Amino acid sequence: MEDKISKYEKVQIISARAKQISECAPSTIDTSNFVDAVEIATEEFNCRKIPILLVRSYPDGSIKELDVN
Repeated sequence: MEDKISKYEKVQIISARAKQISECAPSTIDTSNFVDAVEIATEEFNCRKIPILLVRSYPDGSIKELDVN
């Protein structure tokens, strides 16, 4: 089982975080240079400061939680 985040998981994480930011959740980075919630979420992801936990469930019934940072 690999701990690397797939491109599909990355998109899901950024979109979930962008939704949180658009609903007035506080950002973990300086947002003075950004206008769009997606841009802020992408920059948080790239800076490894995104406050989201990724939960993976596997066919054998096991569950693995990964810190996105």
